Amino acid sequence: MRWLMLLVLLVLCDCGNATEVRPSVLAGSWYPSDPEELRVLVTQYIETAGAAPDSSLLALISPHAGYAYSGPTAGEGFARLPEGKFSRVVILAPSHHVRLSGASIGLFDFYETPLGRIPVDRQACEKLLENPLFSTVRRAHLQEHSIEIELPFLQVVMKDFSIVPVLIGDISREQRAELAAVLAPLYDTHTLLIASSDFTHYGSRFNYVPFQASSVEDLRAKLQELDFEAADLISQRDLEGFDDFLERTKDTICGRNAIGVLLELLPHDAVGAKFSYHTSLDRAPDTRNSVSYLSIGFSSSHMKGSFPMEAPTSFLSENDQRALVRLARDVVFCRLEGRAAPDMDEFAAQMSDDVQKNVGVFVTLTINGHLRGCIGYIEGLKPMIRAVADNALSAAFRDPRFPPVSLSEWDDLCFKLSVLTPLEEVQDISEIEVGRHGLVLLAEGRRGVFLPEVPVEQGWDLETYLRELGRKAGLDRDAWKRAQLQKFESIVFGDELLSED
Repeated sequence: MRWLMLLVLLVLCDCGNATEVRPSVLAGSWYPSDPEELRVLVTQYIETAGAAPDSSLLALISPHAGYAYSGPTAGEGFARLPEGKFSRVVILAPSHHVRLSGASIGLFDFYETPLGRIPVDRQACEKLLENPLFSTVRRAHLQEHSIEIELPFLQVVMKDFSIVPVLIGDISREQRAELAAVLAPLYDTHTLLIASSDFTHYGSRFNYVPFQASSVEDLRAKLQELDFEAADLISQRDLEGFDDFLERTKDTICGRNAIGVLLELLPHDAVGAKFSYHTSLDRAPDTRNSVSYLSIGFSSSHMKGSFPMEAPTSFLSENDQRALVRLARDVVFCRLEGRAAPDMDEFAAQMSDDVQKNVGVFVTLTINGHLRGCIGYIEGLKPMIRAVADNALSAAFRDPRFPPVSLSEWDDLCFKLSVLTPLEEVQDISEIEVGRHGLVLLAEGRRGVFLPEVPVEQGWDLETYLRELGRKAGLDRDAWKRAQLQKFESIVFGDELLSED
């Protein structure tokens, strides 16, 4: 009956422009329904963890059982969230009630808990839905706990943020890589990744009894050995090893596909660590059944390698620039011809160590002056040489606004690379120089970005630039007046460097 009432509510919300809210289905059972009681409980889990916020945190794997069971484990991860860094959270989670193929987006306007409503980044969700691997299966989200259980922790730790709720269903390894590629444009330094997953579900209740245990302590020890093998592979970002582990052990990790997509998305320098481990045996000792809970985090020290702001035009030699353009073209051409990717070490040998620094990079493709694809990172998630190769492929084959580039277009395809300086807070708009500064706008859980050349190409003055940036973020044109603004510069170069080749 409760499920039917939720369905009726959501159907009614489809009429006109009514706000669509996915209400809490866990309040009063999996966690308290009273807002103050819930806030105090979550705060207690976080404070008991005793962990300091980590500004380099990139992603979390967090459990999704009732708080009495998994709350202390989850608190260890959420305690490390840095205040003010993230304005959006992509939550990857399994579907427990509806079998899915591919991924389903929770395309509501808000998710609600006793602590209030959290906006869904519908603009980001609708872009994902342009790919056939993504769909919206509403009934899969109505009773699903794996996304909702993470939300009160986020509401206690973070302030203004939006979410992209994604349920991951049955997928092949190839589909996993494609899902990650489609999600990649959303993953920037202001977006937190969360994979919601419990670990081993042991016992006849779960049809998984890989070993017998003579006592609770014996079962605890055997479960820890199994769980830690999986956790170590995940922390080491050994996706192939994790796949092999699942095939060999048949371990019942419910969010294995969500974890796999997260591992595909992580930058190469992400470092994983186990934060906390518990099992349901801690609360309900029983040799017949048990569920394991792990908190795992991934962080990066990528800012250590970023380049100085003061001299962007002299940062890269012309030789490095030329080699990076060749690399971008080669990775796309090899993919078009179905050949193996070019040897990155061979390219790196042609360039200086500067290309190993972690910086923001965009790759833009045009045909006869018209945009054909543009993907990049605003901040340094990967070494420049890797970012150029990855973003060239993404711009050519994964930009959701365009179909993949075809071999017949190759002769007309033009490449442009933009290497970005670190972001700086804008204290006053008088600091912004049109044509010199790219801008990032952050407001109401949304984000808009323009590269420095965009206002020049469009013929905008500063006010128009700011107003259009608000529209880009899916907000009104005056959004810049109440938003956080960040500026950056870029080194722009492209095919013109290859004219002599």
